Amino acid sequence: MQDYKICVTGGAGFIGSHFVKFLRNKLGNDVTIVVYDKLTYAADRLRLYGTNATIIEGDVCNGSLFLETLKKYEITHIVHFAAESHVDRSLKDDMPFIQTNILGTANVIECATQIWINTPEGFNGKKLIHISTDEVYGSIKVEEEPANELSVLNPSNPYSATKAAADQLVIGKMRSDRLPCLILRSSNVFGGLQHTEKFIPKTMSAIKENTPIIVYGKGEQMRRWLDVETYSQIIWYLLESSVVGEIFNVPGKEAYSNIDLVKKMKQIYQDYSKKEVSDIQFTKDRKSHDFFYNISGEKLERWLMSVNKNVQYGKMEDFILREVKG
Repeated sequence: MQDYKICVTGGAGFIGSHFVKFLRNKLGNDVTIVVYDKLTYAADRLRLYGTNATIIEGDVCNGSLFLETLKKYEITHIVHFAAESHVDRSLKDDMPFIQTNILGTANVIECATQIWINTPEGFNGKKLIHISTDEVYGSIKVEEEPANELSVLNPSNPYSATKAAADQLVIGKMRSDRLPCLILRSSNVFGGLQHTEKFIPKTMSAIKENTPIIVYGKGEQMRRWLDVETYSQIIWYLLESSVVGEIFNVPGKEAYSNIDLVKKMKQIYQDYSKKEVSDIQFTKDRKSHDFFYNISGEKLERWLMSVNKNVQYGKMEDFILREVKG
């Protein structure tokens, strides 16, 4: 097995921390795992409890500290989760998104290039995975052809615009310097320990606390959902593979309108707890609220079949029930 020394940026965040736990369970305690995280409001060290990961409190925009981290721990693989990701916040103030998502990503790929190109083996045995989003394609109607990896990017809010810009920087680096990278664009991700500003935990909190359940507009917007454990497994399969220089869409298998998902959560809670919950309260729709992110996962499915990798997708209903019981 390759001697992995892995740096996970944003590893104290929701998806990043699940991936760190997956890595530790998969690779054991002898593998170096370094979490590089600014530890903002959305991060939590407690998510990493028991992982035995080295935690470096640092901003991806801090080039000298990130460079020093890569050098000190002789990092061979980087999984770049670090990002500002909440659309509502980006609509109120886009500068943190520009700084972290664009400038931070530029810094990560530049530091990786500088460090790796000057090792005796160069880029051999190295890889950087950039975690992106399906939102870079913009809203695509259910009846339209889903976006594939060659589709035109059409972001419609500051968050998705900065992620699209970051993607382009990574693509440019892959082409100009042959930096061994992959870009993953996933659907909305669900799972435990997600920040309460996000749709599912926010709704679950309202249900449990019997406070009004706030839904934008009429709740007709739809999303595909991918569970975080499945996503972690897919990231790992691609990290350990030899494939570089590619983009992969990672769509969830379940799609719900926002209102249908809220009703499903309410029903599961009521069936289990035998308690009534507050009514749904509709509020003014969010500015530039995309209706649906429709992406094709055919490329990923073909690749998984070609390397005989099976993926079991976690079910939303099972997760909701666990959250209700918890």
